[in-house]
Amino acid sequence: MTASSMRLNPDALQASNSNAYAGEGVALPATGGTAVEGLPQRGLSSWGHPRRSPLPFAIFSLKLADIAAALALGIVVAGEYASIPGSVVGFREALLLLMLGAVVYLQALRNGGQYEMAELAQGRRIFRPLVMATFLGATALGVVGIAVGEPLTLLAVAYFWLGSVALAGLASRGVLSWYVARWRASDSLATRILVVGATEVGERVIRAAQQSGNGSVKIVGVYDDRKDRLPPEVLGCPILGTTKDLLSSRLVDQVDRIIIALPWSADARILSILQTLRNASPDIALAPDLAGYLCQDGSELEPASLIKRPVCGRYWLTKAIEDRVLGVLMMLAASPAMLVIAALIKLDSPGPVFFAQPRFGVHNRIISVLKFRTMRHETRDTMATRQTTADDERVTRVGRFLRRYSLDELPQLINVIRGEMSVIGPRPYALRMNVGSRYAKDILLEYALRRHVKPGITGWAQVNGHSGPVHEEAQFAARLRHDLHYVENWSLALDLRILLRTFGVVFGGRTNA
Repeated sequence: MTASSMRLNPDALQASNSNAYAGEGVALPATGGTAVEGLPQRGLSSWGHPRRSPLPFAIFSLKLADIAAALALGIVVAGEYASIPGSVVGFREALLLLMLGAVVYLQALRNGGQYEMAELAQGRRIFRPLVMATFLGATALGVVGIAVGEPLTLLAVAYFWLGSVALAGLASRGVLSWYVARWRASDSLATRILVVGATEVGERVIRAAQQSGNGSVKIVGVYDDRKDRLPPEVLGCPILGTTKDLLSSRLVDQVDRIIIALPWSADARILSILQTLRNASPDIALAPDLAGYLCQDGSELEPASLIKRPVCGRYWLTKAIEDRVLGVLMMLAASPAMLVIAALIKLDSPGPVFFAQPRFGVHNRIISVLKFRTMRHETRDTMATRQTTADDERVTRVGRFLRRYSLDELPQLINVIRGEMSVIGPRPYALRMNVGSRYAKDILLEYALRRHVKPGITGWAQVNGHSGPVHEEAQFAARLRHDLHYVENWSLALDLRILLRTFGVVFGGRTNA
């Protein structure tokens, strides 16, 4: 994940007469609907996968099942062989031979595309790599066994182990195949797309999806500012409204990608649409004039992806596992302190222990963020229209201490366990957060990009001194730059670095409110 995946690419908007295409890895028909002679009509699987796709977890489970079967059956078979009277080698040597075969077997599965989302989404390569991996594993066991002079009995046991592992793999892939068929039938694996522009370019995008025939892409509808002058449908896809209607529609948070289907020469119009859609959560891509064109050397052109989600696929799964594990462990560790804090709040001032505030979550979803109450209950500001100041009279005595050491944020571990927040990520902003006299979302175009990941309890901005209220636009811009650095460069190592630095910030105490 690099910065180029998130920022607007100005070169894409200046190539007014470039030959390009509507999406990643897609060959589109030429003008008039006939296929370009000699060009392969490929599927659209690499246009991406739904944000809530079950495939990352399915692939993780398949990998885990393959490794567990190889290891568990290896231990059992090696133990049984070692217990046979007259065995030439012991348990350790027998297990080592089986694990060498397991390495070849598992690597062959990986090289055969067994764990690729695009292949599994279309129901391909579920069983075929298993046959090749079993053959290569058997060959490796035979070569190693003969080279070191292992007896035929051990080789027979090794082949029995490999056959058992292959049967276990066959069973797990049978289950996976059944689930993939169900997911495809329910469109759970289809990339949902909205097209902006009922133009000839837009027709090519729609026609390509319809001709793919594999269900990997679903055109939900079309938006065009000329709606009143156009027919109600474009190639069977309804025209749902104008670009302003798109931003206020619930569909904008239910699709995976928005394709701007305008000629690249219309750069002013494209920039205007991007300005309108800057707070939309899906990926935004540009579909230029001659989509699907292949270069002279046969290589495909890169897509004009303007705004792309940084954490998706296997990264999303890794982040989700990290959040659940850290959330549960930190909740267990912090529970005694949280009970003491709750008692102090009740003794200090009347009112509830917790304060819930609606804030923006991932993809613009509104979540209820929990905090320990630090203000007098009668002065609560649910919409956060007034930011806290250093000597704010609304803050209680206990609340001032909690805010100084960020202890008021501890209940957000509940949000993490619910899946609404991450332990580490950009802080969630209030719905009507003002910086000076302007809404935060109206100050910088990149503001919406931070919502492509879940908000966090702590983040890169906070450990670099950007926490507490924001009263100036320059201060807000500096915080946003740190948020985008995290969004564009996320990794487990960066999360660990932020987590360790957070302890120093917390124990040092905040100097702001």
